[in-house]
Amino acid sequence: MDLLKYEFQKAPADNYSNDLGLLVKKVRYYRNNRPVEEFNNALPELHEMESKLQQIAKAGGQRKRLYVQEIIDELSEEKDLQKKLTDKVSKGCHAIVHALYDDAFDMNDYAYELRKAMGVYWVQFFGYKANRQSDGMLAVVKEVFRAACYDMHMVFIDNNQGR
Repeated sequence: MDLLKYEFQKAPADNYSNDLGLLVKKVRYYRNNRPVEEFNNALPELHEMESKLQQIAKAGGQRKRLYVQEIIDELSEEKDLQKKLTDKVSKGCHAIVHALYDDAFDMNDYAYELRKAMGVYWVQFFGYKANRQSDGMLAVVKEVFRAACYDMHMVFIDNNQGR
């Protein structure tokens, strides 16, 4: 399943794609932004939405899918991949930035997005979060991001725009 596709897809109300998008948004919200107890309390509503989707799919001759579990599995995969990427980038940047600039590295100073479509992951790198000029440190961070992406079989897209 391509979660982002369904989250941002424009579809008419009471449509399979729209309903699936709503389910993806709700599961992501509860998994990423709320305590576990709230997620557990929301499960009956989520399973009701899932049941509606299963009925639509069955009427269309499709196999039964456990949508909530599929979404949870993909969210877990995203989270694991995000952690692995940030660990690789942080480790590399801490070492190189310290060696070259005798300065500290903070991952929170940089803007990037991990995305996925049709099973392909990529990172869009935007540079500094703050309005700062490009400098040598940014070049190092960008190259470490690029190397980590290639190492993890992800595409690296430089959207820095020379900031």
